[in-house]
Amino acid sequence: MSKFFKILLFLEKGNKTIFDCSVSEQQKYIESLGEPVDLQDRSYKQYRCHMYLVPRWKRILQSLGAAVFFPLILLILFIKGFRLKFKEKIAAICDFTTMIEVVPDELVAEFHPDNVHWDESLALRMSDLPFIFSLVVRYLRHPYFVLKVVLKIALYQSVICRYDPRTFIVGNEYSFTSSILTAYCRNKGICHIDVMHGEKLYYLRDSFFCFDRCYVWAPYYVNLFIRLKAAPDQFRVAVPPSLHIDTAAYKNSKVYADVKYYLGDNAEEDFASIIESLRPFRDAGMSVKYRLHPRYSNRVIVCKYCSNEDIEDPNEVPIQESISNMTYAVGSYSTVLMQALLAGKTVILDDVTYRKTYDQLKEMGYILSNKPHHRLSNLSGIC
Repeated sequence: MSKFFKILLFLEKGNKTIFDCSVSEQQKYIESLGEPVDLQDRSYKQYRCHMYLVPRWKRILQSLGAAVFFPLILLILFIKGFRLKFKEKIAAICDFTTMIEVVPDELVAEFHPDNVHWDESLALRMSDLPFIFSLVVRYLRHPYFVLKVVLKIALYQSVICRYDPRTFIVGNEYSFTSSILTAYCRNKGICHIDVMHGEKLYYLRDSFFCFDRCYVWAPYYVNLFIRLKAAPDQFRVAVPPSLHIDTAAYKNSKVYADVKYYLGDNAEEDFASIIESLRPFRDAGMSVKYRLHPRYSNRVIVCKYCSNEDIEDPNEVPIQESISNMTYAVGSYSTVLMQALLAGKTVILDDVTYRKTYDQLKEMGYILSNKPHHRLSNLSGIC
């Protein structure tokens, strides 16, 4: 796990997780916010949904910190803006610098997006002042909200000044800044496009957002997002290359296993249970591997329970190669299971170690829970 994601996990400690709030509780809160009146209000309502998951003491600290440092940060961003210089014209830029395969072919053919020149530098121009001023006046009592939006505006402005794009392609439907950024882009004649790039459940964090276009994997997700109050007229359905795996092109007997369990942020006691739940496969003479999550898995814990030869490292084996060289994909819920299903593999949902999660997933709109599927607790016909 990288230091960056360790920091993120530390900052999120104490927050409610996706499984701490029932769908009915989330729905009740979303409905209590009413219908959005414009794009700024959409972002603010999505921010309120984010803050619903954050304990009160942390919200107070965030607001106090943002109020204290906002003037200084704003000054620094405007000073940096004076040093911005145009570099070259790039018509379309996307922020998928390492995951371009999640962008649908239709978008690539239409815009030929650049995925090299996106970076995290921040700066503002004086032309941004009216937009920011209106934001501050309207949401003066919510300094953390204002600060986060201004920082994202500064990111966009930095890219705009250097490359003058007409299209942004991003994966930010979960961000409460997204709808305001759509308004900001429209003011500059820029098309703001979102691309679904991971599995989705009913989660109030993904509520109310609006882009000029939002590409999703199936009509199922359109309905899911509309239930979350996302703007209904933005959606287009397109399956990206990441979900179209040519398994014949990735055959490699060295990484083959009959069964692969796709790990996440598994606690040690959970992993011990996972090992035991896969015993029927081993007893039946099948080979088993455990694939680490590229961000969240703790290799030290995994190595306590199985040998290195049973571990699949995402840094050594690309996901396309992993999926192509197995028969059964096992896990709780993840994008990988959808990739495996579409690649013709048999998907088995873990209702042994994660029984409570399994029961919650159907209510939360997990697409595989709402389709015919295999369960790890019932392997008749497999082992």
